[in-house]
Amino acid sequence: MSLIDFIKEKKIGFILIISVFLLFFYITRHCNLLDPESIREFIQSHGIISPIIYILVMAITIVISPLPGMPLAAASGVLFGTFWGTLYSLIGAEIGAIISFYLARIFGREFIENILKSHIDFCDTCTERYIMYFIFFSRLLPIFHFDIISYGAGLTNISLKKFAVATFFGMVPMTFLFTNYGQTIFLGGWVSVVISTLIIIAIFLVPILIRKYHLSGTTA
Repeated sequence: MSLIDFIKEKKIGFILIISVFLLFFYITRHCNLLDPESIREFIQSHGIISPIIYILVMAITIVISPLPGMPLAAASGVLFGTFWGTLYSLIGAEIGAIISFYLARIFGREFIENILKSHIDFCDTCTERYIMYFIFFSRLLPIFHFDIISYGAGLTNISLKKFAVATFFGMVPMTFLFTNYGQTIFLGGWVSVVISTLIIIAIFLVPILIRKYHLSGTTA
């Protein structure tokens, strides 16, 4: 198959990729995605449509692998409050995850691994139910990269509906914590800041401790 034929066959996927990168270049020209304050100023500058802009920015960070979502979730707590910030973050992350899933399903393993410069080792032969549980728990705790799970799931037999459900509900606790953490940092007292920080640190330490325990158990 020639390159032109390949592009014609996968045209919807290429339209998605081009749209994502155009949005990415526009956003990064106007704000620093690693700085919650820069994100806040950029989103606020769009006035009444700022929730839509925020959702698009969050979706972009999910599709483009190296970009972190935590500064965004923290900024959303300041911009919209804990409830709306959590909701907008969930919508944006869900859209980004579905786009990643869909791109993997359109282009296949070889193309996605070349784009990500990473090998995706996902259970292709596992049952749909097992994959759904795996996705849910991987969202619940930051054991695996969010985007790799989304792309990897697209290479399995899980349906888009079950992937979307597992992703959404698995994201809720972490997204709420990060959003509330951002609001606490800017608006809360020092006690709330300390407690929120300790919770976030604990969430990241638990997967590390689980890995170490698992490795020590297998080598014993």
